[in-house]
Order: sequence, then C-alpha cells, then structure tokens
Amino acid sequence: MKSAFSFRNKNFSFSLNSAEDAVQRPLSNGRFYEHIQLEKHINLIPARATVLDVGANIGNHTVFYGAFSKAEKIFPFEPNPSTNLLLKQNVINNDLSNVDLSFSHLGCGAEKKEMKISLPVPDRPGRARLVDTNEQHSDVLVVESLDNVFPDRDIHFVKIDVESMELDVLSGAKNLIDRCRPAIAIEVDLSNMNYFRIWREKNNYSIIECYRPHKANWNFLLVPA
Repeated sequence: MKSAFSFRNKNFSFSLNSAEDAVQRPLSNGRFYEHIQLEKHINLIPARATVLDVGANIGNHTVFYGAFSKAEKIFPFEPNPSTNLLLKQNVINNDLSNVDLSFSHLGCGAEKKEMKISLPVPDRPGRARLVDTNEQHSDVLVVESLDNVFPDRDIHFVKIDVESMELDVLSGAKNLIDRCRPAIAIEVDLSNMNYFRIWREKNNYSIIECYRPHKANWNFLLVPA
C-alpha cells in the first residue's frame, strides 16, 4: 500500500506494508512519525553535513532529513530485509539525491559480527530486533561498527533507534564520536538507562531535549557539552 501527502509545501509518497506499525501508522494518515522531534533534529544539521540514520526503518527520518535539511549526504542503516526494501523504495519515491544507500543493508553494533532478525510482533516491523545467530530466527545478517564503516569521514549528526541495542552502537562508534563530536538523537530502552547515563557523563554530552514516546523507552537529543 502507499500513502501520499504534503508537508511544508512538499509532496511525499511512502510505500508501506503495515498500518499497525508505530512508524507507518502516522505516515498512512498523512504525516511524518515524530515530526515535532524531526524539526528539532533539522536545527542541529549544518549545511553540507553528513548524517547517519541508524535503524532507519522504512525511511521516515531519512526522507525528512533528505527533504528538509541541507545535508550533503545521509546514510541510512536498516538490516531487516523486508523493511530495507521499503526504505530503498521510499528514497526512490521521493527523489532524494542526497541519500546514499551503500550501507543500508548493514546492522550497527559494537563490532563486526553475524546476527539474525527477531520480529516479536509480525505486523509491527519497527519492533524487529537483532539477536545472536544461535537463536532460531531468520537469515543471517551482517552487523558492523560505525568506526569500521566511517574510519575518517566527518559525521555531524547521528540518529540511533535500534530496539535496545543503542549501547552497542555507541560502543562501536567510540572513535567516530571522539573525533567528530556529532549531535546525537537516540532512543534509550529503560533497561539501559543507567548505563546510558554513565556513557553520557563519560563522553561529556548534554541533554537538550528528552521525550518519552512509549513506556519502555525515552528519546534524547544530545550535543557535546
């Protein structure tokens, strides 16, 4: 199914596969998911920036960044094969020349490894999680660290929404974060909150916005202190 709508005097088209999914539901009703937060993200993306969308889902954030920021390059990451197909289609649907899909098939974690996809609720692909390969799930996928993918490229903004794997992603981006000091938009599972606080204090990041979209997690917008 498809949804077409206008936002800020621009027309958008999204290919969807589940009206019950938290990300796809608002898109099917003619608006971007978390659009108020996205407006705040745009304010932290400078001209000619490089943006990483880690856990890009079907492209809600990627399309918004591509359409409304002045970023030179946006790299989405979405390892779930069926969701990745929709991500690619939505980049094409919206004619986004500043989105680079070279690494879109990769998962992001603490190190290079193989994992599998677990989908607890079949009609809600946004809740898909990466699990160890010894568990009985779908095909094996490749997970990489952001440090390995971008050893020397300047990164200006990183969005992370990875269903409780956010600390692994941060661990695998240690050198990138030390070197570039990007602004970070991150969803943090309640079970990771204490470890996230320790990470934030150790890495000298300040919270400029926080928001609780669901009972199980918080969204934070961080900038270097």
